[in-house]
Amino acid sequence: MRPPAQFVAPHHREMLNRIRTARERGEPAPSSYDFDMCRKDGSIVPVQVVIRSIDWQGKPAQQRTYVDLTERKQAERVLQESEARYRSVFDASPDAMLVTHVDGSIKFANTAALDLFGAETADQLLGRDMIELVHPKHRESVLRRRERSLQGQTAEITERTRLRLDGSEFPSESRGVRVTWEGEPAILVIIRDITERRRTEAALRESETQLRLVADASPVLISYIDRDRIIRFANKAFAARHGYTPDEIVGKHQAEYWGKDAHQNVNDLIEKTLAGNVTTNEGVREHADGTMHHHFTTRAPHFDDDGNVLGYFNIILDVTDQKRTEEQLRQSQKMEAVGQLTGGVAHDFNNLLTVILGSLEFIERRLDDPQLKSMARNALDASMRGADLTERLLAYSRKQSLSPKVVDLNECAGGMVHLMRTTLGESIDVEVRFADDLWQCTADPSQLENAILNLAINARDAMPQGGHLTIETMNVLLGDDFAASRPGFAAGDYVMVSVSDDGAGIPQGILDRVFEPFFTTKDVGEGTGLGLSMVYGFVKQSGGDVEVKSEEGKGTTIRLYLPRSVEPGVPAEQAVVDDAPLGRGEKILLIEDQADVRTITVNILNELGYRVVEAAQGSEALEILQSTPEFDLLLTDIVLPGGLNGTDVAGRARGINPGIKVLFITGFADEAVTRKGGVGAEFELLKKPFN
Repeated sequence: MRPPAQFVAPHHREMLNRIRTARERGEPAPSSYDFDMCRKDGSIVPVQVVIRSIDWQGKPAQQRTYVDLTERKQAERVLQESEARYRSVFDASPDAMLVTHVDGSIKFANTAALDLFGAETADQLLGRDMIELVHPKHRESVLRRRERSLQGQTAEITERTRLRLDGSEFPSESRGVRVTWEGEPAILVIIRDITERRRTEAALRESETQLRLVADASPVLISYIDRDRIIRFANKAFAARHGYTPDEIVGKHQAEYWGKDAHQNVNDLIEKTLAGNVTTNEGVREHADGTMHHHFTTRAPHFDDDGNVLGYFNIILDVTDQKRTEEQLRQSQKMEAVGQLTGGVAHDFNNLLTVILGSLEFIERRLDDPQLKSMARNALDASMRGADLTERLLAYSRKQSLSPKVVDLNECAGGMVHLMRTTLGESIDVEVRFADDLWQCTADPSQLENAILNLAINARDAMPQGGHLTIETMNVLLGDDFAASRPGFAAGDYVMVSVSDDGAGIPQGILDRVFEPFFTTKDVGEGTGLGLSMVYGFVKQSGGDVEVKSEEGKGTTIRLYLPRSVEPGVPAEQAVVDDAPLGRGEKILLIEDQADVRTITVNILNELGYRVVEAAQGSEALEILQSTPEFDLLLTDIVLPGGLNGTDVAGRARGINPGIKVLFITGFADEAVTRKGGVGAEFELLKKPFN
């Protein structure tokens, strides 16, 4: 029995005719098929017919069973629409998405997957085993993860090297999730190409490496600390300051390496920084090696895009050397100021002593009473001690007149050893360590001997119970670092002589004051406090420097550095002391602005048989020379009022009278002044006070 033609939807009638014809001819024909039927009301009903051959009343027949497929077709349509939506979502994804069967064959690939693996059409991927697109070194682990995914386990994101269809490699991250696809269990694999990310990460690592190299090469202490006070970054200098390596200190809380007390001291500043403010402070901290260092710290907050403070950068500058240099500069300036003061006082005092000494000598020669004559002599002796005192003040202020020569320091110091052993006493053991091939230096030999003797006597006084004193010489090259810490000192070759003792030592609190004039640690009446200041002034005036190292209970070492000389040494001349020469009426032009000094000088010269014409300033003297040029000697102070100094007058006097001799007198013999215009070269110098 066949359904009437009118019950078959027009679009399926031809299909049914082909099936019927095939059956009538004995050709293979389907025993079940779907087609659309038309209801009486004209609506379409999808049906499935199942045909089975049977025996009906002894005759062959067909049993046809019709099943309404309306609900199934609706379900299939919904599923197809859902799959279509999923496919559209998958194709819109920038990540590659592949659906694989449980055996690993690919059942679906989105557009991003085609691009990622270099496929022109989906057919190039569909049916291919997914494992073929994985680098051989990762295939075993991928198979294990596939099994876990099929068992329903959540797979974490993993990084793998995968292969394109052309065999090229690329890094990827992927994740597999168990799904149902077309009614069957499957695995959805989501793959992302991380080539750019790897390149960015490599560039970031390179940048971080360079940043680390720069940070580690910096002497500045650099760290980054988060809101929880945990160190997240530290350069080598910061870590070493606390006795760690960078890896050891990262991750520690601030209080762990600062200590709770120190951390609490700056807690308010840290809170202000974490509130978004830049803060700074200075302080002294102990380093891991036990040394104390002065630091200047800056804390700069680190903000995110929303303005929230994530942590702060901690920048610590070790200013210990700077503070030390500043202190040395202040000390140098103080010493210079004191030197200017003492030099000025000594200059004025020398003028007074000139008057006192000259007047006392006149009085002494005219006294017949032995008792009064003795008193005058005592006054003269006291005045000479005053003159010696002013000489020491001038030595400290570096305004004494020096006669620098090329000196063999070994010979100079060696010649004093016998004198020292006699002077210091038997309780002091004197040892010498003289360097072989010692360079020669430039200094005033007599002042150098006085300086070494002064140091030896100070060393003796520091060892009242006896001890060991060492005199050592050495060639030294003082570099820029040494010179930088001493304002006005130049790096270069120097000859060093040191005097060391194992006495009481000098307390650190007063070590910087030992060269100040009149400063002494001795009891009242046991010293003037000018010994070391005289040494200091002499060495500085000679172009050198002085260094003191001392520790209480262990002793003191004082080193004198004198500039090396490349000129050959000249044997020192023996001084010859003669009586004052008597004149035979020679004519002298005297220029002295101090009336009392001028008066006593005129009296002394007249007493010695000279004729003297006096002037109070340079212009007055030149007027005298213009009118009466016949003078044998110009005797003039260096520093004069009225705009013309002694050297100016001497130069003009030579223009008027080329044969006139010149003798300068001064109580303030600064080398820079005395050498201007030839003082110390073709002219002679007489220091005040004189008699």
